[in-house]
Amino acid sequence: MKKIIIIVLICMISYVYADTSNDCDTVVSAEFSEYTSILPVSDFAIAKSHILAYCCKEKLSSFADSGYREKYCKDLPSVYPESPFWYDHLVDVGFRRLDVVWAYDKNSVDVESSQWYQFIAQEDDPTKTTTPLSIYTEYQRKWPYKNLVFLTQEYMDIKESDAGGKLLKLRKYDTELSSWTKMITLSDKYINRCTAARLIYEWLLSPDDRQRAINVDSNGYYDKCIILAKNRVQEEYLYAKILMIQRSTHTLTTAFRSYVDEFSQNRLMSLKDKLNNIFQLFTIIKSQAPLCDKCSR
Repeated sequence: MKKIIIIVLICMISYVYADTSNDCDTVVSAEFSEYTSILPVSDFAIAKSHILAYCCKEKLSSFADSGYREKYCKDLPSVYPESPFWYDHLVDVGFRRLDVVWAYDKNSVDVESSQWYQFIAQEDDPTKTTTPLSIYTEYQRKWPYKNLVFLTQEYMDIKESDAGGKLLKLRKYDTELSSWTKMITLSDKYINRCTAARLIYEWLLSPDDRQRAINVDSNGYYDKCIILAKNRVQEEYLYAKILMIQRSTHTLTTAFRSYVDEFSQNRLMSLKDKLNNIFQLFTIIKSQAPLCDKCSR
């Protein structure tokens, strides 16, 4: 069975907010140098090129000016999430980084995710002789929620005007991220993508409340992202479960066929030999003491 990944594409989580709202005026000046521990530089560059392409195509805000477009709207991608909001694009590249097979060409991929997909691709081979336990063991190692306390609300509970407080929180985030990297599971990482994108959007890209096109928290966009992340995790659980059932069925079928073959080829042959021996024994007895129609008294 071929693996079908129902990827969580970010189909405008936030775009229903308002037709006139957008983050296009922050695109050109956006700087990510302090956040490279959260997402690699290449991923930020992809997100920036995507929102820039959308703003150029729709001629939003400053991009309504032809001179502005002439300057910034060159050599842009033709395929991207159609959203004018940073949050959508940051979640998109973050999720694709974890989905591996759906990553953009220049998208970095998560090492743990890559190892999982390589493993699961091998287990998808029906001729594979490994047991369902091997799939279960690897799934338990990579996927179950374990550390959802990581990247919690505390990173958001800080006043917008407190730049020093934001910096301290960022440093704390970086420190914890480094120490937790080998402990958190892929499920945790999907959930944390929503929080990380929110953190970047609220702290770095739009430090001033008036510059942000949407409120990720109060308008429910963060919750929508969490739902998408949990659905993605559930899909992987269901797929791993299907593979385990498939492997169990294959193992049981193989064992049963082996038993039938052994029974028919060995035991039936043995029974045939015994019956043949009995027949030969009766033949000998008959030759030595011929049977007659009348029994002697």
